Amino acid sequence: GKRIKLRDLPARVRLDEKVNQISVGSLYSGCVTVSGSVYLWGYGGHGNLGTGSRKSYSKPQRVVLGDNEKARQVACTRGQAGCKGGFYPKAGGAEGPHTNVVTQSGKMYCFGTCHKGLLCNLGDKTGAFGEPWDCLEPYLVGGSLANGKLKKPPKSPFAILPPYDQAGPFQATISAHIHCAAINIKGEAYAWGCGSNDGRCGVQRFLNGPGGRVDVMKCYMMGPHRIGLVSDSKFWAHGPGLKKKRVLQVSTGRNTMACIAVDMQET
Repeated sequence: GKRIKLRDLPARVRLDEKVNQISVGSLYSGCVTVSGSVYLWGYGGHGNLGTGSRKSYSKPQRVVLGDNEKARQVACTRGQAGCKGGFYPKAGGAEGPHTNVVTQSGKMYCFGTCHKGLLCNLGDKTGAFGEPWDCLEPYLVGGSLANGKLKKPPKSPFAILPPYDQAGPFQATISAHIHCAAINIKGEAYAWGCGSNDGRCGVQRFLNGPGGRVDVMKCYMMGPHRIGLVSDSKFWAHGPGLKKKRVLQVSTGRNTMACIAVDMQET
């Protein structure tokens, strides 16, 4: 492939207007301008630049949102040391970067790989690998599902059923290695993507079987699941959780997440 030119001094990113917010991902970066426009640049092989292609760009590319929506925040994928399966995949659903944009009206757009439900555009895990359901242009969360209706509802009591925009209106979001999260205007936090067994998403594992040892939720969360809550009959072993809390901020690493939250009466 092409050699990447490295710089030991900062280089100015030239835009025609001032910037309100920036997001530095592992393989690409982006910003939101004062007028609410979104620009992205860097690696784009998974469709994560939202240009309608899998091309990479060294100069900022404007991302067009539906109905000329104005953006509040863009979140580029962090904690992505590389792409499992390689760069510029030919099939959809390959592990790689995925971008979230929250608009000033509280909507959320996602684009890039649909791997493990990262775009909230699938009803169940069928098609989360190898199908042409990546979104190379912004997909409005809550829109039509690429693989049809939800056939088997999640067993987790904290899952949002389609349309997934029921978790909104949104005010902030993050994009991690293979999981995502967002906060809505009520201060509720939600995660989706790969929950795995390491608990990176902060979502209660739904267990059954002999001795409760069978994980039926696995690591596929096609849509938002509420973070930091448990069923009344379950014991949360990590403190009081986020019940009666308002989440102010979420942050992520490759396989972890953290948040700042306050008591409801403090806000």
